[in-house]
Amino acid sequence: MGVGICWLAAGCSTLFEVDLETQRRAHVEQERKFLQARESVQFTDPLTLAEAVRIGMLNNLDMRVNRMMENIADDNALSRKLEMLPALNLRGDLSSRSNYPLREYKNLETGEISLSNTVSEEKTRKAVSLTLSWNILDFGLSYFRARQAAVETEIRRMERMRQAQLLASEIASAYWKSLLAEKNLAYIREIEQNIGVFKENAEEMVQQKQLDPIVAKDIEMQLTGLSITASELQAEISGMRIELSRLMGLMPSSRFELAETEDFKIYLGNLPAPDALDTRHLETISLYHRPELFSADLQQQVQHDEARAALVSMFPGIRLDASYYYDDNEFLVNNDWTTVGIGLVQNLLALPSQYMGWKAREKSIELAKVRRLLLTAGIIAQVHMS
Repeated sequence: MGVGICWLAAGCSTLFEVDLETQRRAHVEQERKFLQARESVQFTDPLTLAEAVRIGMLNNLDMRVNRMMENIADDNALSRKLEMLPALNLRGDLSSRSNYPLREYKNLETGEISLSNTVSEEKTRKAVSLTLSWNILDFGLSYFRARQAAVETEIRRMERMRQAQLLASEIASAYWKSLLAEKNLAYIREIEQNIGVFKENAEEMVQQKQLDPIVAKDIEMQLTGLSITASELQAEISGMRIELSRLMGLMPSSRFELAETEDFKIYLGNLPAPDALDTRHLETISLYHRPELFSADLQQQVQHDEARAALVSMFPGIRLDASYYYDDNEFLVNNDWTTVGIGLVQNLLALPSQYMGWKAREKSIELAKVRRLLLTAGIIAQVHMS
C-alpha cells in the first residue's frame, strides 16, 4: 500500500512537466515543411486581380482559422442537439461474497435470539438493469442551448463573410499599389539611366563656363532627389509585393508577375462618381447587407435564449423513469421486472440566485440592443465619410 502511494505521488510530481525545447523543435519542423510547400508554388501566367482574390480566399491563414472555428461551431451545435436526447443507462453488476447472508432474529415477546437457517440470496450475484430517464427541465434547457449553438454557428459564418470582404478589399488595394508602382518604376529607371549623363553634361558645361556652378549644384541636388525617389519606389514595390503575398497566404519569396492587362483607369471608370451617389440609398444598402449587423441581430437572439433558459431553470425538475431489471438469483420467484416512476425536485434556496440571474439576462438583452445601435451609427458614419 505504501509503495503504491509513493509511486502515485512520484507520477503526479512529473505529470505536468513538459520538454518545451523538444516540443518547440518539433513544431518548427512541422511549420517549416508547411511553409516550404507554399514557397514552391509556381505561377505560369501573370496574376489578375480576380485570381489574386481567389488565391487569398483559399490560402489566407486568417481565413483558414476562421473556417476551422466555423467547423468547430458546427460540431458544437450538433453536440448540443444530441444533449436533448433522454438518458439511457445500462448497468451490470457481478458480486461474490465468502458466505451466505444469514440473519439473526429476535423474538420481541421472549427476547430470544435465533439464527435463521434459510437464505434468499446466492453468494455470487449477477444483475443487469436498463433505465430510460428523461428530465423535462433539462430537456427545455438543452433546447435553448442547442438553439444558441446553432445561432453561434451562423454568427461565425457572418464573421467569415465580413473577413472575406475585408480581405478582398485589402488584396485589391495591395494589387493596384504594386501594379501602379511597377509602371511608374519603368519611368524612374529610364531617368536613372540618364542621371549619370546629365551629371557629366552639367560638369562639362561648368568647366566650359557655359553653366553657373550654383545652377549646376541645384541640378545635381534634383538629380539626387530623383535617385532617392527611385530607391524609395523600389522599396515600396517590395513592400507591396510582400504584403500582397501575405494576404494571398504565400511566402514573401514567392515569385509571380502581375497582369499588365489590368487597367486601373478602367477599374476607376467602373466605379460610380461620388456626386451621383445617394447617401440615403447607400445607408440603406449598408444597413441591409453588412454582416456585422446580422451578427448583432443574432447576438440579441442569443441573449433572448439566455434569458429564457434562466427563467426555465427556476421551475421544478420533473423526471420520468422507465427501467428493466434482471437478476439471476435462483431464489427469486421473478428474475426480471420493470418499473416506471415520476419524480419532482426543486431547490428552494436556489430560487433567489436564479431570479437575479434571470434579471441580469434581461438586462443583457437591452445591452445587446444598445450595442447594435452603436454599430448602426458607426456604419452610417462610415458611409458618409466614404
